[in-house]
Amino acid sequence: MKRPSWKYAAWIIAGLALVVILSAPPMAGEYKRLTITMEEPYEITGTVYPASKLSFKELKQYNPTTFFQEVWIDNECIGFIQAKSMPGTEKADSNHFVFKRDAPDGLLALVGIAFKGEHARDISQVQSR
Repeated sequence: MKRPSWKYAAWIIAGLALVVILSAPPMAGEYKRLTITMEEPYEITGTVYPASKLSFKELKQYNPTTFFQEVWIDNECIGFIQAKSMPGTEKADSNHFVFKRDAPDGLLALVGIAFKGEHARDISQVQSR
């Protein structure tokens, strides 16, 4: 049996390296991030947080309508949450959080997020993990 030449082996290794590079996830700096400083207490999926800096970082698109978002409060990761895309909404003009004021206790409740050029994402009906 004839051994492949070193040039052939080099091409195979270079091809495999190219496949790995092209299929690797984006670098950390390329993830979408949304941050706001909250001046009053707020609620996320039933949990109340004091006034603080709130950040969401997109981790991965699970399927065409579900995204995993990492949740940060005052530079501490508290876990992740699922965000469901709402295709019936208009595409956002800017990155923003969507809050509603909960009538019984008067707190702001986070119900969604939106990234520029994409449909809003609903988080009001999901449980954090």
